[in-house]
Amino acid sequence: NTPELIITNSYLAEINFATGAAAGQRVYFKDIPTLTPRDGVTTIQTVGLEVISSTELAVSPNGNTVVSAANLATITLTLTVVSKEVCFQIPCNTLRTTINGGIIRRFLNLPVNIVKSYVQVVTAGIGAGESVLFNFYYREVRK
Repeated sequence: NTPELIITNSYLAEINFATGAAAGQRVYFKDIPTLTPRDGVTTIQTVGLEVISSTELAVSPNGNTVVSAANLATITLTLTVVSKEVCFQIPCNTLRTTINGGIIRRFLNLPVNIVKSYVQVVTAGIGAGESVLFNFYYREVRK
């Protein structure tokens, strides 16, 4: 039995499909200062991650429609550390806590390079202006 994740920090990140999405299209995370400190002494380590569909949250905090659960099944996530894709094409549905027994997927202190990480659409169908949301659970580590 995996122990439950103890949450100390979290950040809800959004990737918006401004013009919709074609099959095979990659959309990268924008720079998120909270997840990419620039002080030279702090590292952010991802310890857990979940994805949010419109079933869990209909509208993002930025006012965008959140992708449906059906469309979430057409999206993969790739996480990058430095320049290496270490978690490649994770099906987003495997990160939905509501269909996976409430389990938040855990990572072993993964220092994600957020601007080199992305989602990829497997089949078209996501509308213009829709967003996919990821809740990053993380810890700050001083070097």
